[in-house]
Amino acid sequence: MNNLVIDGKILFSRKESSAEETELFTFLGLLYLICNTTAFKSYQTFIPNGADVPDPCRTNEIWAAVGHVTATGGTDRNPFGLDFVVQGKEWTEELCQMDSDGDGRSNGEELGDPDCMWRRGIENVGMGTALSHPGICDPQESPYCKQKNGWLNCESEKFECDAINESETRNFTIQFPRMEIPRASTTYICMIVDAPTDQDYHIVASSPIIDNTDMVHHILLYGCVEDGPYGPLEQSSNEPFTCGMGATMQCMTDLLSVWVIGSKGECMHKDAGFRIGPNGYKKLAIQMHWTNSDRRGNLHDSSGMVVHITPRLRPYDAGILWTGQSYMEIPPGQSSYSINGSCTEECTKAMFKEDIKLIGALSHMHLTGKGQTVEQYRGGQLLRTVLETKTYSYNRPEPLMFPEPITVKAGDELRTMCTYDTSSRKRITFGGDSTDDEMCIAFIQFYPKNIVPMPLCMNFKDLSLCKTAPQYKESFPDLLHGCDVLDFAALGNPVVFDFVLNVRSKCRPYFCLEECKKALRKMQKHPCLKGDVWEYLKFQLLNIKTKTFMSDQLEKLMAAYTSCDRELGEEVGVTKGENNMVKYMNPDVDCSQCQKNTPQSQATNTECDLKNSASAIFKDIISIFMPIMVTLVSMIV
Repeated sequence: MNNLVIDGKILFSRKESSAEETELFTFLGLLYLICNTTAFKSYQTFIPNGADVPDPCRTNEIWAAVGHVTATGGTDRNPFGLDFVVQGKEWTEELCQMDSDGDGRSNGEELGDPDCMWRRGIENVGMGTALSHPGICDPQESPYCKQKNGWLNCESEKFECDAINESETRNFTIQFPRMEIPRASTTYICMIVDAPTDQDYHIVASSPIIDNTDMVHHILLYGCVEDGPYGPLEQSSNEPFTCGMGATMQCMTDLLSVWVIGSKGECMHKDAGFRIGPNGYKKLAIQMHWTNSDRRGNLHDSSGMVVHITPRLRPYDAGILWTGQSYMEIPPGQSSYSINGSCTEECTKAMFKEDIKLIGALSHMHLTGKGQTVEQYRGGQLLRTVLETKTYSYNRPEPLMFPEPITVKAGDELRTMCTYDTSSRKRITFGGDSTDDEMCIAFIQFYPKNIVPMPLCMNFKDLSLCKTAPQYKESFPDLLHGCDVLDFAALGNPVVFDFVLNVRSKCRPYFCLEECKKALRKMQKHPCLKGDVWEYLKFQLLNIKTKTFMSDQLEKLMAAYTSCDRELGEEVGVTKGENNMVKYMNPDVDCSQCQKNTPQSQATNTECDLKNSASAIFKDIISIFMPIMVTLVSMIV
């Protein structure tokens, strides 16, 4: 289903649109975006020489976000930025003649347009004149300008890390080739690279290379695990490809470095580093998130990361623990709505062979994120607050390094609470990778890494997903409410084969047939096909990003399987309401309207046709069965 989703609203669906409706779709989308611009936009072209304003804090550098108090943007506005907003974010004659920073030179003089002749869309002017920042008073050393520039902190614009100045430290660069940014609000792009393998090194710091400052929201660096359950990488090195939050199944849990808007770089704790080399990660994956909210074209980027390494290994190998909640369904119109996740006592008992030390943390949510806390409990009693982000900013999250390492023991619990503000939204906000979706994750740095084989401790609703990891299977005899996800996902499992056969032959999307009810009553006794476990499997399956025959067939299969949800729920005294699967795929679908548009006689004819065509059923089974198995196996972490 190809929907235009903005602020949680599905404005239009292309799947059922005519040519005229598609044209309307495009028009409405553009109109909405023009009238509802959000943060993180490029206004450099709205002022003369906007891409060439010098940075007074760093020689030969550019202050890219001219109207903000930091060079990279995503922060409060400086005096020029405030005046720019008052003028409707346009270069007017009044704005040109203003002296926003109060240093005696007009904004026009500082930006190379002293005669206020420049207009948007024409060549830049005054290229022979010396440009200066219209929001920063010069000379900075004067008492007057020091007072005017009270908000300016040049030291904060520099990346300070003692490790990169040590004589043994060297670096290597991972950078994407120059690429066109898609006309999509959210794009994740990944690339596999080879790590140095001449000897072992510790990654001790990282710093960004940001080409398109307006489009790049974050950059992640993963270590790839090739000796785990997913086998060696098949992806070629140094070739960019679209991806999700993780690059591949081998490169999605071992997070090594995070760059976010406003950050100058990341400096590791003095006692730990991420090991690469013969006894560490031999391949790395870099993931970059482009946010092109207004879906502009003709944009390019070649950002990346400088990785600082040392051959003088530190005492411990570091890792990053993921905690939080992966399922969310946040109602609209809420000024404060909280969602909880727990790395439970039973999970930490299985995961931690001995004590671990927490050394830093980073909150991760999306646009409606308001705040996040992580608390440590021991024996059911609150021990301490590990992380407290009172005012979260998607465009400027703040990594936190702890003054002293925090000890976490096996059997401790880490509770994560994320709070959201959806007061401006009209529809439910679901969890997902898109900027308009939401997330609730805390990335927690720890050491030593070697005692935590799989550092993923997330929830799906009340399910502890540590129980799905093959590394911890022996610790959980009850598995996931009686469901052995690994066994269920095994290729050739007769349960899944029968499941596909029965659903495709006896059930129809949007119609509850009597023989379908009978088949479903039996199938839903299986622990993997009911309750929150089935919701988890269903959620993962429908989260397939690539639009192929697989996802099309999968949608049909899921719609058929849930066609009798209401009737079966009423049998046991539970009203399940409308078809939740259809609502998940497209919240605007009206199931009753679907029935009106598809006469019962047509469904009956289709039913008869399929019953009389065993070969058609067999082909359906083969086309669905194999991809489902591959997907289930690959999603288990």
